[in-house]
Amino acid sequence: MNQHLTRLRRILSSRLQRTSELREAASLCRSLVLSDSDGAGVFLLLALYFEALASQRESSPVDADTYDRLVTEILGPIKACIDAIAASDPVRLIANLDSFARTAVRLAIP
Repeated sequence: MNQHLTRLRRILSSRLQRTSELREAASLCRSLVLSDSDGAGVFLLLALYFEALASQRESSPVDADTYDRLVTEILGPIKACIDAIAASDPVRLIANLDSFARTAVRLAIP
């Protein structure tokens, strides 16, 4: 699990600028789901989110400013969810997951 989390954090710090980074992040999240570690539901949600974002970017042009704003705002709650899982802090995880969901809905790419 630690190796996958380390790689996921590295990809997130690259700010998900390429579609391949989104796909790799999704793949790592799916691996974490299959690893039977804590937070499987969150990792599945993140995998689905990264896959949807990658599909959107591949299927139609996405405004660079809109995408940068989304990444800037969404990475904080995502990283906070991962930190809460690593710390085994379910209360913090729920709060950060709620923040992620609200931000993702508010900043959906048209």
